[in-house]
Parts: sequence; structure tokens; C-alpha cells
Amino acid sequence: MWYPAKLSEDQEQITTYSDVLGHGSNDPDRPNLPFHFGGRAARNAEVDPECMSLPLVIISHGYSGSRVMMTWLAENLGSKGYVVVAIDHTDSTHTGADSISSTMAHRPRDINFVIKVMSNMSQKPKSFLFGMVNAEFTAVIGYSMGTYGALSAAGVGASKLALRFPGDIPKNYLVGLQADNPNFEAMLDKRIKVIVAFALFAPLEYWSQTGIKNLKVPSLFIVGDQDQTTGFAAAQWLFDNAVNSERYLLVFQNAIHEVATNPAPPLADLYPREYAHYQ
Repeated sequence: MWYPAKLSEDQEQITTYSDVLGHGSNDPDRPNLPFHFGGRAARNAEVDPECMSLPLVIISHGYSGSRVMMTWLAENLGSKGYVVVAIDHTDSTHTGADSISSTMAHRPRDINFVIKVMSNMSQKPKSFLFGMVNAEFTAVIGYSMGTYGALSAAGVGASKLALRFPGDIPKNYLVGLQADNPNFEAMLDKRIKVIVAFALFAPLEYWSQTGIKNLKVPSLFIVGDQDQTTGFAAAQWLFDNAVNSERYLLVFQNAIHEVATNPAPPLADLYPREYAHYQ
């Protein structure tokens, strides 16, 4: 979590984050290799008392990923007057990317849960965030698989073909996320007012034209035109068909899939695939 803060005399605006390479390499001899990197934030700093009722930003990482994979953006937004929360999605992190099924079923539900928790914290007088978060103005930023969660949480329902993608997803979970299911509409949190989608998760068999037309909040799509993972053409299709969203498409020419991550970790012996995970 990042937020505008007031430093005490002995505090510095500097910190160290920790992560593991994990799924960046498929080498069994090198699982969960830890690394550390610096950041420009102060841990456990007192909230700035002049900053009240701030918009909420939720960051959802890729598969696999972590809550500290986009600290460059989280820190920057926190410094500009937002309360920023990055999720570690269970079964989808560098330490445990164990189930694409869990990821697909739970991403939008994770996002909705965090909105509720942050709103509750802001309403409790004993919380250090009392009065600081205005969850009525929530933005969701997703990267790669995180864009699936962002789109779904914002109202883009899945197609019927999604029950076959991938094959091991529990059908009862995905049925509840389909565009024509009234239960899906009922689960949506209307406090989401905008989404930003980096390197979209865009398998065309998953989304439908009916579903993407349900995206009605403003949206910004950021993609590389050489995206080798999810493909630029699919992202273009989503953008073209999101006709009910005030939307913008930012294209990085000659960029691949990794358009949102921190730089590669400062390790001397990175494998090529590990480096490309952050390239």
C-alpha cells in the first residue's frame, strides 16, 4: 500500500523491496531465487493529515507476478495524491503460480474484495487510513493477466466459449462471470470508475462482442505492437469493440509484452527468460 505521507525527522524516503524470480525460470535447480531492489517510499510513515478522501487505485499483476512488480508506478501515483494498493493474487505469484484455474476464477473477486476492505478501513476511526480513502472513485490498473481481472471487474463478461479456456477451470465459477448471467451483473462493484490495461489478456475465444460492449467506464489500453505473449491484434480487437467506453489506445512501437514492469532485478547471472520477464 502506498499513500501520501508525512515523514518524521528520522525517516527517509527510501526503502527496499523483496521478491523472487520464481516462475521467471523453469529450471528446477533455481526455484524462488530471492532478490532485492530499492524504492522511493518510507515504510510505515504517518499519513499526510492534509490528504483526505483520496481516490483509490488497485494494481493487479500478471501471471506469474507479485505486488511489487510495478512499484515504479505505485510510488509515483502515491506521490500524486492517490491511495494505491497492489494485490498478491493467490496461486498466481512468483512464489506459487500453481493454478491458472484459480487465477481465472478469482481475479475479479479479489479486486472487489480489496475495494470493500479499503472502504471499511477508511470508515473505522481506529484505522490509520480513517477518512483517507474515497472508494467511490476507484481505478483498477492491470498488467497482462491483471487486465483480465480489471476488465471483468469493470463489467466485461466472458463468452460461452470461455468454459473451454482453459479446460480445467471449475465451470460454476466461470458461469458466474459470463456476460449474459444476471449474477455477474449483481457482483459488479459500481465504484470502479476507470481502468488502465497494460498488455491485455485478450484471447478472442474468451471475450465476446456482447461482453466488451459492457465496458462503460473510461479506459486506457497500453500495448506493444510486437507483443509476443498475448498479441497486438487481439488487443486492437478489444479496443475497437469497446464502443461504450470513452477509451484510448497507447501503442509502444517495437515493444513486446513487458510494457509495465519494473526493470530487471540486479542479479549478475540472470537467465535470458528471467531477464525477458522484466524487459
